Amino acid sequence: MAELGYEVRVGEPDWELIDGSHRLSAPPPAVAQTLPATAALTLPTEYLTWESFEHLVAAIVREVEGAFEARVYGRRGQKQHGIDVVGFLDGEKPRVYQAKDYTTYSTAKVEKAVKTFLEGKRPFGSEHLVVMTTADVIDTKIDEKLHSLRTANPDLTLHLWGKQQLSDKLQEHPRIVTRFFGAETARLVCKELEQPSVTARTAAIASDAMVRGPVQHLELNEDLDRGR
Repeated sequence: MAELGYEVRVGEPDWELIDGSHRLSAPPPAVAQTLPATAALTLPTEYLTWESFEHLVAAIVREVEGAFEARVYGRRGQKQHGIDVVGFLDGEKPRVYQAKDYTTYSTAKVEKAVKTFLEGKRPFGSEHLVVMTTADVIDTKIDEKLHSLRTANPDLTLHLWGKQQLSDKLQEHPRIVTRFFGAETARLVCKELEQPSVTARTAAIASDAMVRGPVQHLELNEDLDRGR
């Protein structure tokens, strides 16, 4: 990792490795309420608790972004320089993530998030900042502010992921959606992935029929059912 300009000190006490035993790898403390069948196909991120959103961010860094290692940066109460989670990826500098549990979002909030990071010590030499929030960030003013921040900081790859962006990214990850929002919401949002194809269903029925035919002929139905 040294050739990328940063060093990970595994024994550093202010680090929390997000491995399989870390609290953020455990099931979230609460699952968001089920998405109504008539609702738009966006995830109800606004109903996640702060603790559950922390878990979701950690899951996205590891399972969507593909980080081979993710760590919580610092402890609560410490100066975190606008960073909540750091993701280490093969062949590039680490990416840093902010997690913001907001009901609504504004240009002032995205500007503050970026300013806090830029004025901090920017550990790891990271050039990739992702701000994630539970709020909806679809707004022309926010888009314009994001563009101006990118223009003013060409050395920084900057992303803002809110309700819609997170929904789009997680459509191809039904396991994560099920974990945080429930199976019914996953069926609605990820239905193209969750529903078996007609061909698959037909094949399954045909296979069952092929087995059942001889079984019924030999009067072994009860034996088959007991073996399931």
